[in-house]
Amino acid sequence: MKNTKNIKSNPETSGSDELSCNSSNNWSNERGFPKYCVCGSNVSVFTSQSKLNPGRPYFRCAATRADGHLFKWVEDGMYEEVQDLLQRESEIVYMRIVGDEVKEMVGNLKEDMGWCKKELHKAKIKNMISLVCVFAVVVFVIYYIVI
Repeated sequence: MKNTKNIKSNPETSGSDELSCNSSNNWSNERGFPKYCVCGSNVSVFTSQSKLNPGRPYFRCAATRADGHLFKWVEDGMYEEVQDLLQRESEIVYMRIVGDEVKEMVGNLKEDMGWCKKELHKAKIKNMISLVCVFAVVVFVIYYIVI
């Protein structure tokens, strides 16, 4: 699950070793590695210097460190990227299975269409023969009526 939080107080700028969070996620809905802050600025990667998270990388708005701007731990972004890739992989596998089934159905339809064409051809020949027979009977009847 997504473990990103809206930061009221950044431990890198406030000197606090704890994150103060609230439930309103107003800085970013972007999953994975963010590219832009909600203010439209680019995102930079910084390394935490706090006692609680020393050396831990995080994404931050490149323009400002003010409250309400992007802050996201890199491992949270990495986790979301992996989740999304796994989801896409399962969708691709599903699409391949469906694609194979569709190919099989198309092959069956082509066979059925070939059979239908042959049957239609047979029916046309039978109709021609029937028409010729009816014409012959009509000619025969007219011939005996006239004679």
